[in-house]
Amino acid sequence: MVKIFLKYAPGQVEALGRQLAAADAAGLQAVAHKLRGSCLAIGALRVAELCRALEAGDGEPSALYTELRGVFAEMERQLAAELG
Repeated sequence: MVKIFLKYAPGQVEALGRQLAAADAAGLQAVAHKLRGSCLAIGALRVAELCRALEAGDGEPSALYTELRGVFAEMERQLAAELG
């Protein structure tokens, strides 16, 4: 499951950035919802919470996305290291 997550989740993070840049609130919410589910499935709770906030419109979207990218990158490194 983690290998599949690492294969597809980075593209979802990039898609969040594209939706944010396009000021597409509905698209941002849809991608955040999808990524949140993936994160919950593997226990990436902080990223899931940031996705929830983006989806709900809680907070400033670009700040949430910036934090999400940083947390996701660190989590991605840790998971990749664990897989070897």
